[in-house]
Amino acid sequence: MAALAGVRAPYWTAARLTATARREWPTFDGWCASRNVDPLVLDIDRFLNLVYFWLTHNADERRRREIDRQLERVPPGQEAVEDSTWSAESEMAAFQAAARASSSVG
Repeated sequence: MAALAGVRAPYWTAARLTATARREWPTFDGWCASRNVDPLVLDIDRFLNLVYFWLTHNADERRRREIDRQLERVPPGQEAVEDSTWSAESEMAAFQAAARASSSVG
């Protein structure tokens, strides 16, 4: 997620990374343990970066771009927002979209 460095990832990207870690937990957790890392004690941004690294560290450039496209794909009905203006309505809409999209990365 280098393109998102310093920028909060969209909820759907975070939800997809989290869903991937949960779905692949025995393998992901074992990989983390082999590196003496406990993913459950990390702040969420570090956890998401770790999951992203785990997904992409052996990928070639083509596969990494494919993973990025899957993670960053805007869920149906959710507009990509360039403006970071917060509102309760937009936050709830983003959360609901993330919930629907959380199982769509494969």
